[in-house]
Amino acid sequence: MINKATPYNYPVPVRDDGNMPDVPSHPQDPQGPSLEWLKKL
Repeated sequence: MINKATPYNYPVPVRDDGNMPDVPSHPQDPQGPSLEWLKKL
C-alpha cells in the first residue's frame, strides 16, 4: 500500500480522522506514531 519511497512522516490524513483506535489525541504531534502506523498497513 505504501512503498519505500514514501517518507515515514508522510502526512497521513486519517491520523486525525478519529476512526483508528491508535490515533493520537494530538495528530499534529511531530513525534506521533507515524512509523508504527505505517508498519501496521
